[in-house]
Amino acid sequence: MRAGWLAGGLAGWRAGWLAGGLAGWRNKLVGVKPELKCMPACTRIRMKILPHLLKARQSANIFPSNIQLIFDLLYGINTNTKLKAYGIQMIHHMCLNCTDQKFATFSPVLQTKLINLVRESEEDPKVIRLAYVALGKLVHKFPQLVSTNIALVQVFFSVISQVDSETRLAVQEALALMADAFRDLSDLNRAMMEALLTEAIDKDDPQSRMMAVQYCEKIFPRDHVPASYILLLAAGDQKEDIRIEARKALNITGGMDKLTSNKSPVALDTIILPAFPRMVLYIKEKADLRVTSQKRYEGSGHTLPFNPATFSEILVFLRACLARSAGLPPDVDGVADMKEQAPVISKYVSALLKEDSSERSPVQTYVTLAVMLVKAAVGELPMYCLLEMVAMAAELLVPQFIKHLDWLKTLVFSKNDGIRDHAANLYAIVVCSRGDEGCTLDALETMQKSLSNKVLETQHGAMLTLGYMVGQLLRRTRQGDGSRAVSPKILTIMEKAVRDIACMIKGADESSPLLVSGACQSLGEIGRNAPLTLPLGGGDASTEEITKLSVINNLLAIVKSGKENVKSKERAALCLGQLCVGDPGLPYRRMVIEGLMKSVTTRQVDLQIGLGEALVFAAQGPSAPIGRDMWTQTEAEWKERADSDSDEVEWYVTELLAKYVVSTNPHVRQASSVWLLALVKGCSAHPALQGRLLVLQSAFMQLLSENDELTQDISSKGLGLVYDVCSKEQKEALVGELVDTLTTGKRKVQKVSADTQVFEEDSIGKTPDGGNLSTYKELCSIANDLNQPDLIYKFMHLANHHALWNSKKGAAFGFSTIAAQAGEQLAPYLPQIVPRLYRYQFDPNIKIQRAMTSIWNSLVKDNKSTVDTYLKEILEDLLCNLTNAQWRIRESRHVNYGIYMPWHFIL
Repeated sequence: MRAGWLAGGLAGWRAGWLAGGLAGWRNKLVGVKPELKCMPACTRIRMKILPHLLKARQSANIFPSNIQLIFDLLYGINTNTKLKAYGIQMIHHMCLNCTDQKFATFSPVLQTKLINLVRESEEDPKVIRLAYVALGKLVHKFPQLVSTNIALVQVFFSVISQVDSETRLAVQEALALMADAFRDLSDLNRAMMEALLTEAIDKDDPQSRMMAVQYCEKIFPRDHVPASYILLLAAGDQKEDIRIEARKALNITGGMDKLTSNKSPVALDTIILPAFPRMVLYIKEKADLRVTSQKRYEGSGHTLPFNPATFSEILVFLRACLARSAGLPPDVDGVADMKEQAPVISKYVSALLKEDSSERSPVQTYVTLAVMLVKAAVGELPMYCLLEMVAMAAELLVPQFIKHLDWLKTLVFSKNDGIRDHAANLYAIVVCSRGDEGCTLDALETMQKSLSNKVLETQHGAMLTLGYMVGQLLRRTRQGDGSRAVSPKILTIMEKAVRDIACMIKGADESSPLLVSGACQSLGEIGRNAPLTLPLGGGDASTEEITKLSVINNLLAIVKSGKENVKSKERAALCLGQLCVGDPGLPYRRMVIEGLMKSVTTRQVDLQIGLGEALVFAAQGPSAPIGRDMWTQTEAEWKERADSDSDEVEWYVTELLAKYVVSTNPHVRQASSVWLLALVKGCSAHPALQGRLLVLQSAFMQLLSENDELTQDISSKGLGLVYDVCSKEQKEALVGELVDTLTTGKRKVQKVSADTQVFEEDSIGKTPDGGNLSTYKELCSIANDLNQPDLIYKFMHLANHHALWNSKKGAAFGFSTIAAQAGEQLAPYLPQIVPRLYRYQFDPNIKIQRAMTSIWNSLVKDNKSTVDTYLKEILEDLLCNLTNAQWRIRESRHVNYGIYMPWHFIL
């Protein structure tokens, strides 16, 4: 019956019969037999049949009957609201299913009729909503209807703010459907569209603003300056969905792995942003217009061209454009990531200032915008953007900030920690770069007095400022710049400041955590630039005297303390590492390294990351990149001049591999994995590591067998870093060892002592008196209590079984890390790997499942074709293990065999 209904001639006749017009035309023909005459269908029959006609795809291609039906339903004598709705739904149906060749002829006529329909205010609202959406679908199917004339979209943008809420959603849908039609606009229409969207982004209704965002994203290229400006206005919108959509369209977010600092794999060529000079000058032009208009923002006694949220987004976006113009990926996720890019950006900024250093130059305009925002509504990111630009071009930009010193001093004592830090750094740069001894002396004395202020934030800000100022001044003295050497009076004040800050660390138990953290940061900043102005210590030195040795002991005490918070401990550890960088003659470097490594007591991953970084600084000594000018000098430039002959990297890596990686304490082994990763990341080119690549690989492989998933994940990242610097033969050996561990689960024999943890706590229960059953000593004790000495062998057999599967899971972590890079080396092992991986995906242990599924996904691009290729090997592995002695293998095989195997291949 369906086939008969859809037959071409019959369907056309039925459509005409429903319309009534065809029937009347046939009846007027001369000589038509009475039995061929028919009357138009009544309204009731139309209402019954039309829903079925709209479900038939072929009805969309029956011309001209379908067009006649639409016109009769919309404008016929016996029509009504429901029939009009069916008529518009027929247009929707044709837009989805009709061939373009047939439909194109009638599309302009339908467009005109629909426009006339939506203009009729007396029409039913439901019909009007359907007509709006129909117009959108029609334009989406035939973009040529509006591609040279944007009058229709102008009408829709004006209507969207005037209609009721339900109709507004229909207009919004229509606008969204039409957006793709305006990709290739003429220059005149492009300018008109820019003006239209600029007006829409400032409207009160959120639908208009959302449509403006979507049109900017779809119509204009990513480096289009006016469209980027409109998106920036939306990025500070009150509505969260509009903000998210605008930020997504701006495309300035970047990702970084905290442990490895590996950027997300995004090609630089795919990141398209406007050129920094064009963008910043366009923003300034628009800001000058808005600040005198009703769209300006007024608050806290300041007048801004944009609200603070939007202004902050604009400044961050300009920073992203600056990075991209300098040849870097825009990374504005955090201050630490942005700071790493500063040396390279400084080269580009210097080139811009050489071309134009006037007040209207791009760099000066950027600084003007930043100062405008920070003065009115200070925030951490805007404050950093201002600091960064001034620090990168201090000689040219500092003179204009001398008049702002009092304002900067108020920011130094801000309530916000981040703002205080950046303001203190900027204040120190302005004062020290000025070269005025009187100004420098006055600033040092002011901050020295503020150390005794009763307000905690004031003390903290003064301490940070002193750290930055003393560090910069001592650095210039150390570099032998005689023209800018400090006077004895300034040197005396600096020595007193260092002692006062060191005293704060000595009394850490009685001080606020904020002040302890600030003191560690200040001493670290001084120590990375130059030796502390303190006596060496040791020997007959008084215990009350502040010396370098006493400072080191006090810092180690903070790291080992159980009272201090993690932030203070991390600051103290970094300070210890930095003290070893700025002082080439410091004899306590090994003492620092040993003290930091012996500070591990509990599981504190965040602290271990900081400790790993500090240990690398201490081992590298004066050659550590942290000792360079962080704003203008790249790591490559620093390494060319750095002296690595006196470092302790050789001794440190030997100690780490010999004592800590093989420790019986699981917390120490976890910490050693973090430290080893930090060492490989920071010193991969060092001869001490280049000669131990196979040993490092073996260490990471051993750590992959740990029970702790975090240790396995960190070790897998370390394997990836080792793999990057290996030779071709070493890469093949690494892949072979990983495959062997993955398939057999073998691991190196580990020495067992009384305190060796055999099982995780609570994994096999507790003793009758509530004690733990996890270490070798506790297992032996319970076996003796039960008078079953052979029970210890069963315990160890169970532990070995557990360790074997942990080895396989750890190998999966390492495997997934290097699978994408080792395609050539892995190819010979695929027949051996694929069957095992396929089975392991159905292991009863959820953790094993996840690990193996992860490696399968990283190794296998096309699931079906891989299974087809290795079907024989998979079936052989399946049949061999159906009667395996281990229950978990039998279970995984039966699940695999009974549910997931492609039976059509077998049959």
